[in-house]
Amino acid sequence: MFCPNCGAQVEDGTAFCSNCGAKIEAAQPQNVVQPESQVQPEPQVQPGEDNFYQQPAQEPKVSKKNIKMIAGIAVAVIAVIIVVKLVAGLFGGSKDTLVRVYDSDAGKSTLYLNNKKIDTIKGNADIYTNIDKSAFYVVANQDAYYVKGKKLKKILSDCSSVKVAAHDKAAILQEGDTVYRYTGSKLEELADGDYVSYVAISGDGKSYAYTIRDDDDDYISYVGTKAGKDNKVKDVEIFAISNDGKYFYGIDTDRNLILVDKKGNDEVLEKDVDDYIGLNSDGTELMFVKDGKTYVSVKGKEKQKVSGSEVYSVLIKGEKTYGNDYYPVKSFKKAIVVMSGEVAVLSNKYEAETIVDLDRFYGITDDLSAVYYSDGGDLYYAKAKKNAKGKKLAKDVEQFAMSNDGKNIYYINEDDELCYIKGNGKAKVIDDDPDVSLGYAYVSGSNLYAVDDDTWYCIKGKKSQKLKVDGLTYSSSSDVVYAYKDDEAYIVKGSSLKPLKGDFKEISSIFVR
Repeated sequence: MFCPNCGAQVEDGTAFCSNCGAKIEAAQPQNVVQPESQVQPEPQVQPGEDNFYQQPAQEPKVSKKNIKMIAGIAVAVIAVIIVVKLVAGLFGGSKDTLVRVYDSDAGKSTLYLNNKKIDTIKGNADIYTNIDKSAFYVVANQDAYYVKGKKLKKILSDCSSVKVAAHDKAAILQEGDTVYRYTGSKLEELADGDYVSYVAISGDGKSYAYTIRDDDDDYISYVGTKAGKDNKVKDVEIFAISNDGKYFYGIDTDRNLILVDKKGNDEVLEKDVDDYIGLNSDGTELMFVKDGKTYVSVKGKEKQKVSGSEVYSVLIKGEKTYGNDYYPVKSFKKAIVVMSGEVAVLSNKYEAETIVDLDRFYGITDDLSAVYYSDGGDLYYAKAKKNAKGKKLAKDVEQFAMSNDGKNIYYINEDDELCYIKGNGKAKVIDDDPDVSLGYAYVSGSNLYAVDDDTWYCIKGKKSQKLKVDGLTYSSSSDVVYAYKDDEAYIVKGSSLKPLKGDFKEISSIFVR
């Protein structure tokens, strides 16, 4: 079976993915793609910001087998629900980090922006953001807020859905059957219908689309750039838009992929598709799956074959995976992708060229320069290029976890010994009877954070120290480990705990964006 979060192969019956740490439900489909913002996740060995230990309220995930769900559920569509470092300055963004600490006893969420407290609000807050983390939206108790400077600005009550533009502050929000657009300063009403089922917004925030269904389950989509001047498209639900508003991508009830322009004219781009993977940063390249094969359509033109297999995820420098609608890459050319049993790089013709065949576990450095993977139980290192030749680092590897840069690797061998590799040097046994597994672990610098029987440990070399905390989570965007315990939340430095200032009780989780 395969992890539905990162696409890695895992053993049947496994409770947590050994690759990304995500919980695997028994009836979950064997596929991938993320986020939330919700945002959303990937082939990195350690879990990321979306896979928090004991998080009470996981944000909804997108099912790759149901293309209609992609645009509809309350997912911070353009958000990142990332699992490794955010790419610095890719779109000139601020790379801010928003942290939510939830107090389950008081039913309140306290928000920290770049580790400084900005506000406390009622409810277990959900966070929605864009690719470069330059804009944040928060929803708690169905009240929607915009993070303006270092304050929360309430913009909408009874909010049921939020969709954030990829490279702009703009967002589409829903209040019951009413659709609004927020620009960062102004809230404007777009439409009011019997039932608003799907919404979409372009990466630059200027173009939008929404679908309204009536009591007879008939539906119509509206596309536009200015409220009151929308154009109608019948029987097509639009899920994504190019940055310039030239291409609106939709799906009809026959699962035909539909191309729509801003005037509402539509044409069939491809019949009977299986799935939709995503678009490049400006929305001119659409990757999708048909009959188990992966294709790309460039600027609405006839499809080009990517691979005879289904692509699970596209890897991004500093992020590894993305998932919802837009990937922060100029083009899928030269992109690294993960498929069943292999990692590949796309050529200038979008054709998948194998980097390495995968056995079970794998990790990719933050800069996408190298792949660490297991083959026959042995751990290998290879440069991330076509037909890479791997260098064996260790044998009989059962689990491994690595830092984002690949310079620190911990693994457990078949003798249940915990071993350590610095750089690509010689493996050393550091514990012949470890208390932890690596099925759910973080590596920050040379520190390994792993859990066993609800007890977290900080391991560095042969030194192991028990952490007196209730839970940990990791922000790979800032390479910071957070902890919560009793009535306090902390930043973890090695085995030391630095309190986040705040009055908390019964903290259930920390949520990082």
